[in-house]
Amino acid sequence: MRNDEKIDIQLNEVSDENLRYINIAEHMKQFEEQDKYYHRAIKYLRLARPYMEVRPLLRDLRKKKYTARAEGKIALYEEACQIRDRAKTPNDYYSAQTVFERIHRHELKHKIPERKVSPELYERLCQCTDSEQQAAACGEMAAKKAAEM
Repeated sequence: MRNDEKIDIQLNEVSDENLRYINIAEHMKQFEEQDKYYHRAIKYLRLARPYMEVRPLLRDLRKKKYTARAEGKIALYEEACQIRDRAKTPNDYYSAQTVFERIHRHELKHKIPERKVSPELYERLCQCTDSEQQAAACGEMAAKKAAEM
């Protein structure tokens, strides 16, 4: 069973906690979509002629893209940590694990250069680089919790 399916199973029960998971899923999708649209806009503007006229706009769009990517990653990481910290069932841990894994997969494909974001934002971003380890830890905690039950 994939972790995405585990979240779907958990979302069958309606509660405040499950509504929170839905909000996280929507935020995650928004974060990934926003990144994609900035990338497309930059791609098409690079083809524009005369290039020198769109160059300042390109620079601004790149900065916005990396800032949105960094802020989205930080928000998702914090939400996943909150899920993990409040977890009471194995499904809660699986949900946190899924979010951490998606963050890690996204960060492998889409690096954020230090020079593209503000120093304060990059410092906060560096605190979120252990998403792969967090996912593994959540998987272990879920297995442990399942064995207890």
